[in-house]
Order: sequence, then structure tokens, then C-alpha cells
Amino acid sequence: MALTSKSVLIRRPDGARFLARILQWALLLVAFAGMGISAYLSFVHFNGVPLYCESTGGCHTVQASEYATLLGVPVALLGFVLYAGIFTAGLVSIRGSGWPAQAAPFLVFALALSGVLYSSYLTWLELYRIHAICAWCVASASLLAVLLATASAELVVSGRLSEDRGEAMPAE
Repeated sequence: MALTSKSVLIRRPDGARFLARILQWALLLVAFAGMGISAYLSFVHFNGVPLYCESTGGCHTVQASEYATLLGVPVALLGFVLYAGIFTAGLVSIRGSGWPAQAAPFLVFALALSGVLYSSYLTWLELYRIHAICAWCVASASLLAVLLATASAELVVSGRLSEDRGEAMPAE
């Protein structure tokens, strides 16, 4: 049986299938929000416009620090690429077919995990090296944590992690 975009979910009760779809769409929304934050911070970096920051100016300090770039590339731009990758893999998971649609949720999980680990390191830098907190960075780190939790839940609810998967459900 050929896998289609709607047959990716493993044999599950209708409620679990519905919840898995909700989680997949939630991933897209959160990734899109992350793309917005990182696009804004990249725009600020490349255009030198003032950064909107309501707190005590920690955003400016963090953006001006030596840690705001990695090998000459703004961390915000790397964040945009990460969020775009998660968004794209999420779309493939929902609309794709065959092995790409089956592998995409695991890619989403891996990207979200790597993002959480790197943003944890960046948060440590903010606290112990830069001595300033950026609200935009905290928002992005929070979105990555939500993405990781949602990707994990989707893998469990969809049955992709169970050993006894059976055949994929046919399209409804």
C-alpha cells in the first residue's frame, strides 16, 4: 500500500489521530511565531535600527555582545533558519507522502531539541557572561521549549514511537 499525505498516522483511535493533527498544526503556528521573532531580530541586526525593548535595556546589551554572532552569522538569522526548518518539516509531516512524511516528525523533534540545547547555552551566557537578559531571547527560548514538548507529544500520540506500529491508516 502506498503512503499518501493522509496515511502517515499509524493505526490509532480517531481521538488520538485528531489530537496528533492538532499537535502538528500547533507546531506550525509556534514555528511561524519563532520565525517572526528571529526575522525581526535579524532585521534589527542588519539594518542597525533601534531594537524595541521594554525592559532595562538588556536586549541592547545582548544584541551588542560578542555572542550575538556565530562565525560571523547573527544568531538571530540562525534562529530563523532553525524555525523555518521546523516549519518546513512540519508541513512535510502534514502534507507530504512516503518516507519524507514519516521522517519529518523525527526531524522536527531533532531540530527542536537542538534549538532548546543551544538556547539554553545562550541563556547561560546571558546570565553569567553578558549579565543582561533579552526578552526577545527568552521568548524565543520559550517557543523552542514549547516546540520540543509539542513534537514529543505528537510522536507519542501518533504512535510513531511504539514498536508495534502495524500498517499506516488509509486516508479517510
